[in-house]
Amino acid sequence: MTRPALLLVLGLAASPAFAQRPSATERATEERVARAQSTFVSALAMQWAGDHSGAIRIFEELLDEDASRAAVHDALAESYVALERYSEALLAAEDAARLAPDDPDVLARLAEEQRRSGALADAARTLEAAALARPGDPSLLSALAERYADLDQHDRAAQALERLIRIGDTPAARLRLAAYARDAGDLDLALGHLRRAAQLAPDEAAITVTLAETLHEAGRAGEAAGVLDAFLRRRPGDVDALAARARVSGTDLPAAARPAEDRLARARDLYDASAEDPALLSEADALIASLLAEGRQPLAVERSGAALEYQVIAQPTGRNWLYSLPGSVSDSPELRAMGDDTLRAKRPLSSTFGYTATAYEHVQRQRDGLPDEERQRLLQLPEDSDPRSRAWAEELRQRYASDAELVNALLRHFNQQPYHYTLRPPTLGRHSNDEFLF
Repeated sequence: MTRPALLLVLGLAASPAFAQRPSATERATEERVARAQSTFVSALAMQWAGDHSGAIRIFEELLDEDASRAAVHDALAESYVALERYSEALLAAEDAARLAPDDPDVLARLAEEQRRSGALADAARTLEAAALARPGDPSLLSALAERYADLDQHDRAAQALERLIRIGDTPAARLRLAAYARDAGDLDLALGHLRRAAQLAPDEAAITVTLAETLHEAGRAGEAAGVLDAFLRRRPGDVDALAARARVSGTDLPAAARPAEDRLARARDLYDASAEDPALLSEADALIASLLAEGRQPLAVERSGAALEYQVIAQPTGRNWLYSLPGSVSDSPELRAMGDDTLRAKRPLSSTFGYTATAYEHVQRQRDGLPDEERQRLLQLPEDSDPRSRAWAEELRQRYASDAELVNALLRHFNQQPYHYTLRPPTLGRHSNDEFLF
């Protein structure tokens, strides 16, 4: 055989036409695997649609045919959890982890079910394995720190958080580290973490207040006052910071840090007196602004209908606001109900925090959270100010029947007219709105 002919034969032998066809057994196996995968995807779609009972039935049928698929065990555990069948979820998660011991997502689910069952040490060991499998995942390290904290192993919890902040520094992690350091009696270390938390969240009053109070506790009242003064220069109406400033300096509470009822009464008096002394308006406005910013408006709220008591487990966020259903109240002394349908904790969350609240079927509020007579008082304008602006407002009101149409007209005006931003605005006189608009 010539060399060209030999090459031709070899080439033909290597072509698909000459390749060995799969056997009937191999084809049957491939078809079975494809059918199982298609069925699994269908079950996942049912799970995502909320049909967990249906999904469980299919997952279990798949496992009867082939129990070696970790993904099916893991998905089965998820549906068991959704139906609060926690003991079965734990068994399914254990099977998934046995088949996929290096999958961090599978291990994380197992750790959560171990925690739920009370096996905290097992959960910590499982999370250590998950963090080793995916060392750059901050959620795993955060959960690991929580489990060690549950076990009162604060040294190990702090080590996990130190690993976490090397990946990505967060106020929540710093607050937790500060709490551990404080519990250990190391105020200097706690202060270092609190300073870093304040740098990461400079406008979060709760963190600044915690830093200032810790400084005060450490005998550094002057530094505590300086921290609060710097914050108040940026947020002059913040009630919590004002109250903390009074505490660390041993002075009386300023008006804006007094109870909401006192502030409202003071604002009323100032508005009444502003007819003779317009300079008083700024203090009155600041008091009302503090009420609105704090969310503690003098709400007229009526709750009725069925009551729903519910529990929430909040993860550490470094913030002090909490989720709640509309119109919720709580008997916990650690919480206060705000005017925007949220609950607020007294301190920023540095660890997992559980709370109970009650929501009602019907919640009736007065508009904007202010009594009608108070709203009318606050909307009054001095008769001799900004005549051109007042005339224009009346013209717009007559032209546009609804509030939405009027607002849109104003937006178009500011968008189309030659208004521009400047760092050197001119000094405005008595009729400041007229001078700005016209």
